[in-house]
Amino acid sequence: MMRPKKYIFTFGTIISLIGCSEHRTQNPSGAYRMWSGINDAPKGVTLIHGKYWQSAYWSNEHVLYLELKASYLWRKEFIKHNDL
Repeated sequence: MMRPKKYIFTFGTIISLIGCSEHRTQNPSGAYRMWSGINDAPKGVTLIHGKYWQSAYWSNEHVLYLELKASYLWRKEFIKHNDL
């Protein structure tokens, strides 16, 4: 019969290995969608290049590279909204 500590360790190891799948894309639209949760970029923004990576582990790390071309109005609103 397994000891409780050994059982908990085995169960925890199995659960942690099942959930280990990273998310990544090099598609600009996919990177924007994975980062923002929105399917399409805002009006006045054109996505040029993009990469996104999310770790598969409990630390939940994210890396985003996004090159975009934005209209003057969008940039002005972005600066105002973010107090830049």
